[in-house]
Amino acid sequence: MELIDEKYQHDPTYGARRMQKYLLKRHGYKVNLKRIRRLMKKMGLRGISPPKKTTISMEKGYTNLIKNLFVNRPNRVWCADITYVKVLGGFGYGVAIIDLYSRKVLSMDISNSMGKEMCLEAAKEAIKRYGVPEIIHTDKGRQFMSDEFIRLFKEQGVKISVGDMGFRDNIYIERFWRTYKYECIYLRETNTLKDLREITKEWVSYYNSDRLHQSLEYRTPNEVYYGTVGK
Repeated sequence: MELIDEKYQHDPTYGARRMQKYLLKRHGYKVNLKRIRRLMKKMGLRGISPPKKTTISMEKGYTNLIKNLFVNRPNRVWCADITYVKVLGGFGYGVAIIDLYSRKVLSMDISNSMGKEMCLEAAKEAIKRYGVPEIIHTDKGRQFMSDEFIRLFKEQGVKISVGDMGFRDNIYIERFWRTYKYECIYLRETNTLKDLREITKEWVSYYNSDRLHQSLEYRTPNEVYYGTVGK
């Protein structure tokens, strides 16, 4: 699973079939295609491919509202996503909500299950600390399409935007996951989810407050977020 995850972070266009060839040719592992598909599904990974239509209609009638949208201030668009995370001898799942403009991590948690509850709690924490966005953007995963998650935002006047699973309209949070895994997870060995939660909390604080981002003109997410809010 770790080899699959690392390759996907380098190249998210890899689907199950290409991943099977990669494992065989580069590592000598002969793995059944059905097993790879099952593992990638369990890890929440799906190869990126171009959409079949310019506008994609999603479950419950929601569409992608942020494609070609000019995001010029904090809290205009939040993005939420789930990823697989490894711990020593096992794995878990991470959920994060980021502000698209500043790249600030508004809420993040680690769990041993990929249920809707962890997404709801992350969303509630972000709202409690930072208010609400104009738009919340997710993929069409069942956690984000749950009635509870959608109701939480719609009751406060937030627009729901949905992109295809794995497609690049959520590219900023995909980049965040890659950074998180390479800077926080792959450099350390964690024995339990509790250990990973503690390490993640410290790293998110560093990411928001101290890590300079080239795309932000070498400013931190906090500098961009708090420097613009209210102006």
